[in-house]
Amino acid sequence: MQKKLDDLANEMKSLLRIEKVKMDIGKHKTGKISYSGATYSSTSLLVDDGIIVGRQQDKDNVVKLLVQNSDEVSIVPLVGMGASLTELDVLQRKLHQILINRGKFLLVLDDYWNENHDDWELLSLPFRSIFSGSKVIITTRSSTVAKIVGSTEAYNLQVLSDDDCWKLMKQRAFFRREDIQELELLGKEIAKKCQGLPLVAKTFGSVLHHQSTGDEWNSILRSDVWDLPQYENSVFPCLMLSYLHLPAHLQKCFSYCSIFPQNHEFEVEELVHLWMAEGFIQAQGERRLEDIGSHYFDDLHSRSFFIQDSIDQLIYLRYLNLSGNHLRKLPRSMCRLVALQTLKLRNCPELLALPNETKDLSNLRHLIFDVGVRLSSTPPELGRLTNLQTLSAFVVGRLEGHGIQELNKMDSLRGSILIKDIDNVSNEIDARNAKLEMKPYLNKLVLQWKELSNRLDQQVRDQKMQLQAQVFKNLEPHKNLKELEIKNYSGIRCPDWLSDSTRKFTTIHLHGLGYCTTLPSLGQLPLLKSLYIGEMNALQSVDHDFYGDGNAVKFPLLDYLEVYQMPVLVQWIASDGSICMPCLTTLRIDDCPNLTSLPPNLQALPDSTFSRCPRL
Repeated sequence: MQKKLDDLANEMKSLLRIEKVKMDIGKHKTGKISYSGATYSSTSLLVDDGIIVGRQQDKDNVVKLLVQNSDEVSIVPLVGMGASLTELDVLQRKLHQILINRGKFLLVLDDYWNENHDDWELLSLPFRSIFSGSKVIITTRSSTVAKIVGSTEAYNLQVLSDDDCWKLMKQRAFFRREDIQELELLGKEIAKKCQGLPLVAKTFGSVLHHQSTGDEWNSILRSDVWDLPQYENSVFPCLMLSYLHLPAHLQKCFSYCSIFPQNHEFEVEELVHLWMAEGFIQAQGERRLEDIGSHYFDDLHSRSFFIQDSIDQLIYLRYLNLSGNHLRKLPRSMCRLVALQTLKLRNCPELLALPNETKDLSNLRHLIFDVGVRLSSTPPELGRLTNLQTLSAFVVGRLEGHGIQELNKMDSLRGSILIKDIDNVSNEIDARNAKLEMKPYLNKLVLQWKELSNRLDQQVRDQKMQLQAQVFKNLEPHKNLKELEIKNYSGIRCPDWLSDSTRKFTTIHLHGLGYCTTLPSLGQLPLLKSLYIGEMNALQSVDHDFYGDGNAVKFPLLDYLEVYQMPVLVQWIASDGSICMPCLTTLRIDDCPNLTSLPPNLQALPDSTFSRCPRL
């Protein structure tokens, strides 16, 4: 078998002249051969050639189609098995990105069900105009799909022979059993009931594995279920027989699962507790009911009544986008995807948490998700993910592995990050160990605290305010940072680094700084273009500190200024002599009920809006 694969790979290499070929044989990767330049690597087969059952002619024809010469893109529809494909526009863009800079390619679309011709035109656009000689294989159950997509005649897979069905049944029925000969005749008769369908053969194999006598096998063969006219030419009889041959206690447990929607994901422990509550689990001496229930589940699973989450089998998966789903949590097995580089979880409003084992995704580069009401924490020990380039948010916790110092070695972070619940940082050393100043590729940083409770004792409040000031001082970012947003900081003053004239801030948003009595000297920032200031409940005056020292132009590039919800702001003092805000074009002031005046340079702007400011 290995030699056959070697020969096939060599032929494909010479025909397609590609730099790299990765060929996975079979849906469950029974073997793999890879080429990269002159380097050769061969893996061992996961199964012996002798246990591959049936359809040898099908396999030969597929291989022949793959290696034939063609000047056009060849699309080969295979009718036989399937699932569904959604989000075609997203897939189309992804295909375009992948294929545009590559040579000839082999693309396999497995289980394609979409019978909309327009969707197919959209999806196929990226590979219709590039690199003749490429191949596209599509598998589908739908003959309509085959007609829509096929540029060659569809290849219709035939059913298995009775002999092949028996071979497939035998693999399961006699797993770790040696009584083959005495049951073989009955087994071959049952195989004829499979009508050539692999699913039926596999299901029968699981049922027969738990039936140890010839009488039990004969009862399956002679069952009345086969004679029901409504189930003629259907897989239903074998599924019904699987259920009927369950012990009574397992029938109850499995029937109970019908109250859940299709494709529901069960947590074993939770399901066992529900069975216990219904009284389905029978006491057995001193054994715990939980242990007995787990055994029930294992028994049902071994008979194929439950399908194990198999995402962890996708060991080469590098990109996973689960955005827009109503997931409550991700399976722990997902964290065994050791090659995963990108995980997207945008717009998943029901998501409660990410798996604790997320730290094991050592090759992860992009972890993208929304922190909201439900998803209120991040997994422990994220600091182990030193390859991370995108981390949407980090929620600081008090438990070990959740501290802000987990950010210490993530020096490749770029783009935007929200650091939330900074009030959980217990000392300035931990804040310093986050080493935000060592993250030169970050463009936007959001620092967010929780609001201080009004019920706190004054002494406790003062201590917390002082600690927040120390922590904020030690969260100094790299000077390349462009956008800074501060939310709910409760110190009296902002740190000096915020006003450093060597910084490259273009946008600053100060929101909910409820205890600050003065603004930082932002007039000294040479590149600042947009400034938002709001909900500073203790600020009574915009004074000279806001503009900074010296005679240089103040706010030289500021174009947009918005001030809102400042309940005690009374006066806004003009800059001392020097030019101020020469580029300002837009001013928004909202809900400043006690503000009585503005500097002259803010009174005649081309685009200004004042609302809920009765004293202006």
